[in-house]
Amino acid sequence: MNKQSTTAAEASTWPGAFGVYKQSRDAVRANLGTFIGLWVLSFAASFVIGSIFGRIFEHSFAQMITQMVSLVVSTYFTLALTQTILVSTKEEHISLQTALSFAWSPLLWKLLLLELLVSITVIGGLILLIVPGIIFGMRLMLAPYYLIDKNLDVIEAYKASWRATKGSLGKILGMVGVVILMLLPSLTIVGIILTAYWLVMYSAAAGFLYRYVSKRQKAEKSQKQ
Repeated sequence: MNKQSTTAAEASTWPGAFGVYKQSRDAVRANLGTFIGLWVLSFAASFVIGSIFGRIFEHSFAQMITQMVSLVVSTYFTLALTQTILVSTKEEHISLQTALSFAWSPLLWKLLLLELLVSITVIGGLILLIVPGIIFGMRLMLAPYYLIDKNLDVIEAYKASWRATKGSLGKILGMVGVVILMLLPSLTIVGIILTAYWLVMYSAAAGFLYRYVSKRQKAEKSQKQ
């Protein structure tokens, strides 16, 4: 069995919040240069927009324009990073230039609308009773993956994530718990480096959850037929 077949077999069975760390680590390492490049460029862009433009344009209307530009740029890098994760979970290579070029597409505006829709949903839930907002956020966390990987419309991706994560809240909570544990060493100076490393290597975990629920849905559909 080749390496790609092994990965496919692993993806069909959820390894657990801790177990998926190994898969995520291997996926990130496969395109580490691209991941680092995207994070550095994203940070640099945010710094330029927030610090430089924020100081130049102090008028309220100009500030609003700056925030809109910041939102678009943030979505652009989110799109590039999500595509990089999707490619990496298949153990394929993607260059920084390819990731950036991919993000400059009509998907950018679809993802922007999707993120706004998800944000409104989550904020609405938080305003109501807080807990519903948290649940909404977890149920909709895979929406960008469906939008990008399946090239779905905004509403279709929104609904796809909601359906796919039904019965998987425990898995998502487990991943959140792992992230919290990873943050604990950051309480010390030396631990900050360890926390940063773990978080970077765990950044593809959601991509593997997407692969898992997609395979599960496909299997359930086949059984019904």
